[in-house]
Amino acid sequence: MSEADRADLHAGLELFNAGEYWESHEAWERIWQRHTEPWRFFIQGLIQAAAAHHQLRRGIQYGAIKHLKNALAKLEVAPPDFAGLALEEFRAHLRKLVMQIENLKPREFTASKNLEVASLRWSASPAPL
Repeated sequence: MSEADRADLHAGLELFNAGEYWESHEAWERIWQRHTEPWRFFIQGLIQAAAAHHQLRRGIQYGAIKHLKNALAKLEVAPPDFAGLALEEFRAHLRKLVMQIENLKPREFTASKNLEVASLRWSASPAPL
């Protein structure tokens, strides 16, 4: 992982946790563009998690579920601390969110502002930069 990758990973994490999902997607996409597999597969999972949260904010239930499931499919294969991230905690948040959203009727979903969004943190302190 290069310095540019670490900087973009860090920027994406900070943006994601600040609720700037589209911008976090953009930061992580820069890493995705520089790499081949398996990094691309992993980073695509982060990008899809950001896209899911963006869809949540826009009130698009189907899109949120679709992106969450696609993100999980990619992130589930990574070790729990891949890239220095606390992935098991993040994946657990995403799985919980899928269950919550799937249990809501469309009208309940658009009216619901009580869904707990996921957050992503470093597995070690301080953040590996």
